[in-house]
Amino acid sequence: MSHFDSLIKPIDEKELKRYRNIFKESLKNAKKSEKLHPTPTGSGFLVCHLFNMAYNAVHQRDEELLDQLYNEHEAIKPGDENFRHHIDFNRACLRITQHRFEEAIEMFEALEATGIRLHRSHILHYLVDINAHLENYKAAAPWVHKYLAYWEIDNGGRCSYANYSGLGRLLSILAQAGEFESVIKYGLTRINQKYPKEQYLHFLVAQSYLNLKDVKNALKYYSYIFKRKVPYPEAYVNLGDYYYVEERNLDTAIKYLIKAIKACGTDPDFKRLLADIYNNIGLFYKWLEDPEKAAKYRREMFEAMGNPVLLSDLAALFMRDRGSMEEYRAWLGD
Repeated sequence: MSHFDSLIKPIDEKELKRYRNIFKESLKNAKKSEKLHPTPTGSGFLVCHLFNMAYNAVHQRDEELLDQLYNEHEAIKPGDENFRHHIDFNRACLRITQHRFEEAIEMFEALEATGIRLHRSHILHYLVDINAHLENYKAAAPWVHKYLAYWEIDNGGRCSYANYSGLGRLLSILAQAGEFESVIKYGLTRINQKYPKEQYLHFLVAQSYLNLKDVKNALKYYSYIFKRKVPYPEAYVNLGDYYYVEERNLDTAIKYLIKAIKACGTDPDFKRLLADIYNNIGLFYKWLEDPEKAAKYRREMFEAMGNPVLLSDLAALFMRDRGSMEEYRAWLGD
C-alpha cells in the first residue's frame, strides 16, 4: 500500500488508540533521555521526539497536536525554518486524511515552491497521487516529470529514474494524460538500461506506439509480450480495438479478440473482460452479416458473465444490441 492509500484509508478506534499510546510513550522516553544525557539546546532527544511525532499527529488525525508540537519546538529552537516546513508538510498530509484534496494540492505546491529539499520527493509524489486520485491526469503529468527528474538528485546521483520501482504506475498516468511520447522515452530507458524483461513496461510502450498509430513499433513490443508465458489479454484487446476503430478491419479485429479469449483462459480475474470480448465479437459478426457466429458469441458472452446475470448489465446490453435478447432467452432455456 502506498503512503497516499494509507492516508485516505479510514482509521479504526483500536489503531487510533495505538498511535496515542506511542505518542505518550515516546514523549516519556524523550524527557527521560534528555534528563539522563543532557545535550546542547535544540539538538536533544526532545527535539527528535517533536520532529517524529508530527507523523504521529497525522495518523491520529489531530491538527491541534501539530500546533502543540510546533509551539513546543519554537520554545526550544525558535525560528527553525526546516521545522516549520516539516509541520506544514504534515499539515498538508492531514488534509489528505480529511479528503480535502484541493487544499492539500495548494499546500504541497506552496511547499514545493520554497525550494527546501526536506520532504521534496514526497511532496512531488503526493501531487502526482492526489491529482491521479481525482482523475485529473493532465494536472498530474507535470509532477510526474518533476518527480522523475528529482529521483536521481534524491538518491545522491547514484541512479536514474530507470531504477525507480514504481515507474510503471507513473507511466500509466502519463499515458492517461495522452503523453505517449514521454511514456515511450521513459519506458525504453528502463527496458534498455535495467529491465529488458519487464512485461508491463513493454505493454505501456507498445500501447503508446499504437495510440500514435505506429503499428510497426507497437507490434514489435507487443510481440515480446505474446512470447511470454504470463497471459496478457489486454494487449490483444487493444490491438483488436485499434483495427476496429482506426482501420475498420473487422476480420483482423476479430482475430486479435479471439486470441484475447485464449489468453484469458479460466482466470476469474478476467471474467468481466472475457464477457466484453465475446460481446464485441458478436457485434462484429452481426455487422459482417454472419448471424450464426454472432449468435454463438452472444451465447458464450452470457456463459462468461455467469449466473445470475445482473439486471443492470442486461439493460445496458439489450439497449446496445437488441439481438442479444433472443440469445439470452435461448441461454436460459439450455
